[in-house]
Amino acid sequence: FLQVLEGPEEAVRGTLARILRDTRHVDVEVIADVEIRQPGYRGWDMHFSHIDESVVDRIVAGDLGELNRVTQDLQTG
Repeated sequence: FLQVLEGPEEAVRGTLARILRDTRHVDVEVIADVEIRQPGYRGWDMHFSHIDESVVDRIVAGDLGELNRVTQDLQTG
């Protein structure tokens, strides 16, 4: 699974801390920890979609452009 957390830094760090303590989540890996100017997922809820493994590999390797492309594809259907 891939999840993007956005919001005020304190809130994001608190949410991440809760996720890390939750035993239902295993092998959690932070791919990027960056400050953004504008939220990219305002109005989004949780979404599930199958993504090609090679795309996941590029995102995990830090290709945030690939992450942006995938999420734009999900937004446009």
